[in-house]
Amino acid sequence: MEDEEEPTESEEKTDEQELPNSEDMSAPEEDTLRILFLGDSMMDGNVAGAMDQFGMDYPLREFTPLLEKADLIVVNLETAVGTSGELMEDKSFVFQTDPAYLELFEPYKDRVVFTLLIIMEWMRL
Repeated sequence: MEDEEEPTESEEKTDEQELPNSEDMSAPEEDTLRILFLGDSMMDGNVAGAMDQFGMDYPLREFTPLLEKADLIVVNLETAVGTSGELMEDKSFVFQTDPAYLELFEPYKDRVVFTLLIIMEWMRL
C-alpha cells in the first residue's frame, strides 16, 4: 500500500471554514449597477402578430418590474431591422423586424443597447 501524502494546511478542508461576510461582498446601493440581458429577441412573424393583437408591450409585459429596476438593458437582436432588402443567404430561419416594433423598448430608451449578430442576412436594395 502506497503512503498517501498529508494535505498541506491550505488544502485542508474543515467544517469551520470562515465564509466571507455578506456585508463585505455587496456594494453600497449608490455603487450598484443592475444590468439585464435579453437574448435572442425578434419582433417578426408570430411575435409581431401577438404584439398587434395584445399590444406592443406584450412580449415584455411580465418582465416590467425587472426592466424598470435595470440601469442598463442589453438586448441581443436575433433579427435584421428594416422593411426592404433582399435575403443574402439561404437559411431556414430569417427574421426582419419592422422598425415600428422597436416601440417595445420605448419605455427603456434611456438605458437600452442592442447587439446585432446577423447583419449579413439582409442587404439593402
